[in-house]
Amino acid sequence: MISLIFLADIKFISIPAKFKYFFDLDYLSNYKGVKLPKTDLNIRTVLISAYQEAGEKNLYLYTLSQKGEIIDRLILFTIEGETKQGNNVGDTFNIDKNYNIKIVEISENNIKIVKNYKINTSGKFIEIKK
Repeated sequence: MISLIFLADIKFISIPAKFKYFFDLDYLSNYKGVKLPKTDLNIRTVLISAYQEAGEKNLYLYTLSQKGEIIDRLILFTIEGETKQGNNVGDTFNIDKNYNIKIVEISENNIKIVKNYKINTSGKFIEIKK
């Protein structure tokens, strides 16, 4: 389940490779991004998609200051490999319009770890214990 509940149609655009250092993703390739609506606290957000050497996709959510400086980064989706049964091991996520973020990490033995995050007033991702 990869879901952005508040966006019906998001369209990623290619990002020049020179930005890989800005986003601290110099070990990945084929960068694409999409600007998301600002949070209620007027914090800018952007989704960045990039690929690992072996072809697995990673997806990151960044918060940016009004000057365009990175405040924080959260890994939303990554594939860590395959289980002995051939299933992908990785994460799924869900983001609602209030930027309540739910990430489900799935381990090799199918154990699911659920983490919930919110963006605080300074633009940092904080884990919410439920």
